[in-house]
Amino acid sequence: MTRQDFAEFVKSLCRYFGRPFDIESEAGRDQLKLWYRHVAEIPAEPLGWIEARIQQGQDFFPRNLPRNVRQLWDEWLREHPERVASRREEVGRSCGECLGGLLYVQRPLVGRDGIYRPYIGPDGREYERIQTAVFRCATCNGAPVSIIPMATASQLQAQGWEFQGSMPQWRGEGPLRTPETVGSLPWNR
Repeated sequence: MTRQDFAEFVKSLCRYFGRPFDIESEAGRDQLKLWYRHVAEIPAEPLGWIEARIQQGQDFFPRNLPRNVRQLWDEWLREHPERVASRREEVGRSCGECLGGLLYVQRPLVGRDGIYRPYIGPDGREYERIQTAVFRCATCNGAPVSIIPMATASQLQAQGWEFQGSMPQWRGEGPLRTPETVGSLPWNR
């Protein structure tokens, strides 16, 4: 759903429950923004159904609106299982640089001095130290999760990140960490 869809939904609930809520004020915009972060990935389609259920089932404006919306969305999905497949199709769009709107990356874990040092295990063998991360693709913005940081593939490459099979040129031949490939990595030579 868009932020505008959610704002209209909140306004309608406020009118129904007789709750003053000034979306145009700074406090109102901040409150709406906080709530929206928790429900942004929910499509607009079930909002009318969710609104009717809140109006029928509650005497007062919900104390935790995002939680109520998410619970009712789960209920809506159980009642409309045919909509689950189409929802998954729209969520997982990719631009060619990502997998479903996400970039899976890794890089050697270096110390504060900037030098890579492998981990020496109790058996005396060296083990690779890798930092892994997931970023939303800023190119297509295909991932519905808003709490994951966003970056482009070129920004991540400039910061020294390598892709874990998410970009086409890395798929199948990328630096995926298996016991066979660990010794062939540039920092292990």
